[in-house]
Amino acid sequence: MPDTEAQTHSSTLHIAQTDGGGAKRSIPCCVERFQGNRLRILTSERVATGTAVSVEHEDALLLGEVAHEAEQSASWALEIRVEQMLNGLMSLMALRARLLEEAPASAPAEASVGSSSGKLRSQ
Repeated sequence: MPDTEAQTHSSTLHIAQTDGGGAKRSIPCCVERFQGNRLRILTSERVATGTAVSVEHEDALLLGEVAHEAEQSASWALEIRVEQMLNGLMSLMALRARLLEEAPASAPAEASVGSSSGKLRSQ
């Protein structure tokens, strides 16, 4: 991700619920800019300062905490202090899908080898 991003991009903000149920709340948001370890997003809901959040943006997952919140005309501007950034998510998902597609194809071949007479053939 570039050091400074001026355009807005659709993303998703995830907030872990504090009710102990382990559920997450997802809120659509727009990334306004990312500079250093600060991410500024716009969202339709207020999220309190100090709340731990994760933001899915393009090919990255950003983990951090809301450092500042400000109400704007029809939205909330949140400044998130990013603690960790995990990128390459699309590559990992593609690899996972490819591996899952290959697994069923290789299983019948192994079954047919195992169901033969059980003796090794010399070549």
